[in-house]
Amino acid sequence: MSEPKKVTRQDIIDTLTQAAHMIEFTKVDGSNRRMCATLVPDQLPPQQTQEGVGSLINKTKDSVAVWDMDVQGWRSFRLENLIMLGTDMVKYAGK
Repeated sequence: MSEPKKVTRQDIIDTLTQAAHMIEFTKVDGSNRRMCATLVPDQLPPQQTQEGVGSLINKTKDSVAVWDMDVQGWRSFRLENLIMLGTDMVKYAGK
């Protein structure tokens, strides 16, 4: 198995702003969660603006809030707990 790809917080945000991707992360309770996540503006709820999304995703530097396409709701994950982004195994590299 190859080493996980190192990604930054901005890499994650940029990737999810371009297209929806399956992500997998470890929840705070230790279980894993998979979801189809996006930050693509035209796939977000109508009341959300790009400025609103920017303030939401930049609320904390330790996590990222994303739109869960399956349950149609906002979810967040801690960056260091991200396991998969799309088809790539990833490891948070910081910043």
